[in-house]
Amino acid sequence: MKKTLLIIIGMLALCNVLRAQDTVPFGQFDNYFVYGNLPEFEKYRHYYLGTMTYPGDGGEIGKYFFSADSLTVYGIAAGIKEKSIIRYLADTTYDNSIEYLRLYYSAADTLQCLNQAPVHLHNNISYYLNCDTVNPPSSNYITEMHERYFPSPTTVVDSFYVGCTHFLHKHPFDQEHCYRCPPLLISVIESVDLYNREDYILCFHEPSGVHSWIRSYIYGDFSLLFPILTPPDSSNSIDDHGMLGRLTGVMPNPAAETAKVVSSFGLSRVEAYNLAGEKVDDLRLPSPSLSATLDLHRWPVGAYILRIHTPQGVATKKLTVVR
Repeated sequence: MKKTLLIIIGMLALCNVLRAQDTVPFGQFDNYFVYGNLPEFEKYRHYYLGTMTYPGDGGEIGKYFFSADSLTVYGIAAGIKEKSIIRYLADTTYDNSIEYLRLYYSAADTLQCLNQAPVHLHNNISYYLNCDTVNPPSSNYITEMHERYFPSPTTVVDSFYVGCTHFLHKHPFDQEHCYRCPPLLISVIESVDLYNREDYILCFHEPSGVHSWIRSYIYGDFSLLFPILTPPDSSNSIDDHGMLGRLTGVMPNPAAETAKVVSSFGLSRVEAYNLAGEKVDDLRLPSPSLSATLDLHRWPVGAYILRIHTPQGVATKKLTVVR
């Protein structure tokens, strides 16, 4: 028992350092809906962290997503980078560097906003994402991540779009005030070896006031833009990207028959939801334990969200059931 306690204390000390750095390795997207092929960095000759194509004269852009099952979307997580500019800025501070992350559906070739949340450059950063899995972290491969929640959740199914406004951008011929303040862009992992296609709808705000729409696509990109599938944690003590998330896990994952949920803090209850937001299991432990086993025999194949109750708050993890 004493040895176990020392191990846990050591892990907590290490996680305090990680928490201070607030940098998370690429791939920890348990509570996000990931669409497209996640980059497998070890297979690439070279890659870099760029930014998403955008309508430079102002407008908005939506990336295509698809789900055969209903998804309850609570918000949007996005990698954000500041756009390097050389034109004159009317405001050189970041006070007004705010855009909107948006959830859309497509009507013909246009985007119709279903829900939105503001995102503020260099402010209210949820964590930093390290996209360099081969070399020691470099600022060139680290992006700030923003988890922005909607006022209320929205359910989508089939085709939908997730994107960002570009209202800060001015028309390139307006040299006097080309940008009102430092603009922000969505971060993208780019590689000629990345066989991933992303489809977009872009809206261009013309100087005349007319909005024009265009469909586009690009190969070799993976944009850091994700619907969030879990509600915000009401616990303010520890979040899922800090100690609680790092010391709580599910194994194996994917799983077929059983899955073990573990937490160094101890756990008292595990709730399981499908992606439609329906509860499929609720395991309550008679006394706090370091682990619990889920029986998956009656669970249909698919993805599930686990809400793991611990003395330090509720952690959320994604579990995939396969046969």
